[in-house]
Amino acid sequence: MDLDVNGKGMLNLLISLTELRDEEGLEPPTVFSSSGSVYGLTDSFPHKENALIKPTANYGCTKRLAEIYMQKWAILAGLNIKAIRFSSVYGLGRGFNGPVNVFIELAKQKKPLTVYGDGSQTRDLLYIDDAVSGLRHVLRHGASGEIYNIGSGIETSVLQVAQTISKYTEIGYRLVEDHKFCKFDVARSFYNIDKIRSIGWMPEYLPEEGISHLLRLEGMI
Repeated sequence: MDLDVNGKGMLNLLISLTELRDEEGLEPPTVFSSSGSVYGLTDSFPHKENALIKPTANYGCTKRLAEIYMQKWAILAGLNIKAIRFSSVYGLGRGFNGPVNVFIELAKQKKPLTVYGDGSQTRDLLYIDDAVSGLRHVLRHGASGEIYNIGSGIETSVLQVAQTISKYTEIGYRLVEDHKFCKFDVARSFYNIDKIRSIGWMPEYLPEEGISHLLRLEGMI
């Protein structure tokens, strides 16, 4: 399924864009939504777009494949298409996807926030409004064929996330220290965002600001 959606899906998109340009004279600027999962077990910290990547999941492998096809078409066909790699996005309606969203959903249910291991694993937390503004900015100002990280640029541990949400909601957290992580679990992930900064974008929300703002929107503080 990953290959069908990300690999073949990208090829279908690129062929369609080429036909649209050649037959209709239209060339809409396009942004491909890739993912930080392409970095995998890279030892580049913070992650840079040109890092040596080591994806550990099929999803990350096929997202990288789609990026390569995108770059090929940008060079050979001259399409105006670029890619973004989102970090860990959180916000309304995100469900159980990423540490902030998981812990807020648990807090809503008055359940303790479960932290696996010692909570030292890290993520780059990106509030949904910043994700959207970054995407729009790359659409308008990004260079064709280029890849841009979109994140806060700040390394935040899962334990810090639990402690922040616990502070605002007074819902406790617990450590499951004997948890065994899978081989594809990534211990550290945060982004170098110098490239997108160079074209004029900056995140508006730091991690704690974004979390507290979301908790207010959820009516929890």
